[in-house]
Amino acid sequence: MRMDCPHCGEETLMGAKTCLSCGKSLFSRPTGGKGGADLPRSGASRAMDIPGQSDTHLGRRRSDPSDASESFASSGVGSEAPPQSTPNSSARDPSTPSSSASGPPALPTSQGPALCKLCLGPCEPGAENRICASCRGLKSEMSEGNLGQNDEYIHPNNSNESSFLDRMGSKDLRPTQRGERRVSLRRGPVAALIGLVLALVAGAVVVLDGEPNPVDVHLQGVKPIQSELTHAVPRDQLVEIDTDYRLRIHREAILGGFTSKMETVVDLSQHSVQSAQMMFVRDESNGSVVDLSTECRVAMQDGKARSGDAREVAAYPWVGHIAKWRVLVPKKGTPSVLGGAGLPAGSDITPFLTLGTTRAPSAAVLANESWTSPQALALVADGNGALTAHLYECTFTYRGRKVVAAHDCVAVHVLGKPLRDLPERLERYNRIGGGFEGALYFDVATGLIVEGDLYTDVNVRIESGRVDERAGTSGHVRISRR
Repeated sequence: MRMDCPHCGEETLMGAKTCLSCGKSLFSRPTGGKGGADLPRSGASRAMDIPGQSDTHLGRRRSDPSDASESFASSGVGSEAPPQSTPNSSARDPSTPSSSASGPPALPTSQGPALCKLCLGPCEPGAENRICASCRGLKSEMSEGNLGQNDEYIHPNNSNESSFLDRMGSKDLRPTQRGERRVSLRRGPVAALIGLVLALVAGAVVVLDGEPNPVDVHLQGVKPIQSELTHAVPRDQLVEIDTDYRLRIHREAILGGFTSKMETVVDLSQHSVQSAQMMFVRDESNGSVVDLSTECRVAMQDGKARSGDAREVAAYPWVGHIAKWRVLVPKKGTPSVLGGAGLPAGSDITPFLTLGTTRAPSAAVLANESWTSPQALALVADGNGALTAHLYECTFTYRGRKVVAAHDCVAVHVLGKPLRDLPERLERYNRIGGGFEGALYFDVATGLIVEGDLYTDVNVRIESGRVDERAGTSGHVRISRR
């Protein structure tokens, strides 16, 4: 689609903004003329198209209204149009230029003041390079090296004010004391190392406090004083002592020839009780003779086994055991049947029955004084889960005195390790390990046990380059006098 230019009448493209023939805007209206052509432009407008002639009133700054009014008045813009000449008029103004024969008469023109090309201010005609007097003066100062100085600072306070200068030198705008300078960088690594050590110590204390040793708990409140250890038994009274075994018996073995995986054979939670009653009979040169009766039973048993329900497994070897003996309790040594052999541990004799059983010294002892002796205890189970007596090398340490169950008692710490020579019921195994630790309280007057707590973990193994079978017994043994 095409359209005609409103100025020259030439055909141009639809949507264009400028005519390709006359170069005028297609969105402006013609100011007059024949055939839609524009009237001849004034001298001011012609000067805008001629290079070097932009110093007309159209180039003057709009901020000066007086210059604009003078320019518009001199050019005739905004004033009444001059009278049109008629064919009958013979008089002609000599100042009016004559029009050409082919075009309409030209509008009156006037030459406005020139503009400075630096500041766009009024410039006197004929000035050098069209630069006004003020710009020429600034140019001369810059050529001499004086770039000038501002009269005001960026800071709102004037530098010439005495109050501002006083505050700049006062102590209110800066710290009264200078910060301490670090002497050396070697303090940093030292401080970091000290902090790391303190953190490790604090962590160790927290771990120890989180899981205290139960034996230390039983020995709390003991007074570390000197005491004499008595080796005797009570007279004219019946003594009843219960020994509770709360143990976990676990056995696992490699059952296949082409595998190395251990499978559980027995896993029992067993609570058994040995009750003993003792009555004094007479004194002997090497000790005291007592009548002793014992009874054993299983209070509870639970767990799992390959053969079936663990509650039906006959693991405890002394179920329903009842025995009566006349026993010699020596001043130092293990009690034995009068005129016969020793009593089997676990069924017929209470562990650590007297101080003489532990072979404690007869003289007065000080706190933390120790002695050793072997003791037979039933703290390990065989492959069928049956408890078996075995010898343990025990270290006893006297801690002090404490009142327990209305008895003035001496406190003794015991630590036991199993001997390597295994009994007949454990001879199929070739390794034994573990041990026990406990706290014992003996009556000061008689030397008979009042209370005891043992924490045990003993295991036997079959090792032939690898562990083929392992049987372990762990738990708590409680000795209490009724």
